[in-house]
Amino acid sequence: MKLLYSLIIIGFSVISLHAQETIDVDFVRASQELEEVSFEEEDSSYDIIIASDQTDFYFPPQWKKDTRKPVAYVSGRRPKITAKFKNCEATFWVKGMRDGILYLPPLEVILNGSTAIYGPAIANQAFEPSKVQYFQNFDIEWKICNTNSSNEEDWELIETSYNNLYVTHDIPASEQGLFGPTSVYHTSLHLGCVNANGLSGESEIVSNMYTPFLEFDVRRTSDNLLLTYYSNRATVTRCNTLQLLLESVDGDGRCGAFAMLFDDMIKVQGISGSRCRGMTVAGPVGINGFVALSSAALDKIRVNAETFFGINDVMIDYELYHFLVKEWDNTTEGTFIPLSGDSYESAKSDPGALGVRGQGNVDDPRSIFLNHAIVTYDNELFDPSYGKKYNHQDLALYEDEAITVVSGTIIHRVINGEMNYFFWVDKENTINLKELQFYD
Repeated sequence: MKLLYSLIIIGFSVISLHAQETIDVDFVRASQELEEVSFEEEDSSYDIIIASDQTDFYFPPQWKKDTRKPVAYVSGRRPKITAKFKNCEATFWVKGMRDGILYLPPLEVILNGSTAIYGPAIANQAFEPSKVQYFQNFDIEWKICNTNSSNEEDWELIETSYNNLYVTHDIPASEQGLFGPTSVYHTSLHLGCVNANGLSGESEIVSNMYTPFLEFDVRRTSDNLLLTYYSNRATVTRCNTLQLLLESVDGDGRCGAFAMLFDDMIKVQGISGSRCRGMTVAGPVGINGFVALSSAALDKIRVNAETFFGINDVMIDYELYHFLVKEWDNTTEGTFIPLSGDSYESAKSDPGALGVRGQGNVDDPRSIFLNHAIVTYDNELFDPSYGKKYNHQDLALYEDEAITVVSGTIIHRVINGEMNYFFWVDKENTINLKELQFYD
């Protein structure tokens, strides 16, 4: 009986040893390291290729130990992910997990020399449809085992990868012309997803994305630089496009660049109906969005100069209508308002009278314009340069609080050998903003 009992014990021990040998944790931890992770789309037609602010692209792999590029998906889609391991001596199994968000199934790696490839594997769960989301440090726990064990304790955590991950409301519009139909600027993507995080309704998304403009805190994602609107009037090479605004050293932009940025944020979310529009005084709009002075206005300048200066020695800088942005005094018909600075680029509000605040908390940006760029969407007017937002039915309030005071043009005179600049007030052509024309 003792012998039989001993044999049973020995047999049980052998079986137990055999069971323990199926999972060899020491083998798993011997040498393998996660080298890189690549994020793609299950269907390549939904791929979002992110362009940096300097217009190079964040192509896969998006994660390495010393590199963490941003990743973006369209809502309702599932990620397709591939991982590469180095220092591998034999095949093993891999799975990836992010609690409550993503699960990548166990797969045996494909071994090529000392490199092993996991996947590509499709995540078990899609991002919630229509919802904008932002995940700072979207983490995936990568676990390995030398077999596809059903016992979680047998899996060894080898690395946790982290990437900033964005989810757009819908497929981004293809109007940027960068690389492929769904390439987007990182700043446009980041500002949109961060400020509309968790939202699904299009109007609510657009309204919340405008928050940093209302707060005068629009920052470039690449370097967190606060973007400014005409902060330095002496700089004539100021940015007039979104690309220049994102690439420039100082991030100082014109109205067109700020309007393009907000319009781009809307289009990146796959929301249609927004338009960048120009605004100027009444009259035929030329190819560059300018309205030319009429022959009657040119004749009137000469007459007004005789009255105002006692001599007609004025020279007209541009035979084009301009308009003033607050704050200005003495805008009587026929008046020639003295300008500080050199005519068009650096002319500003009256000394001591601060103008309407511009982006970057610029208290006194440039105040004379040939035209002005804004964005319209869903019966609302957005003026990103000045952080203004109005209903289309309330344009008179917009005028009263912000933009136009009077129309006219810039002239100059040589006085005692020095050039002097003036804004000529053509009160007869001044109209309320609700009558001011918009153009595309």
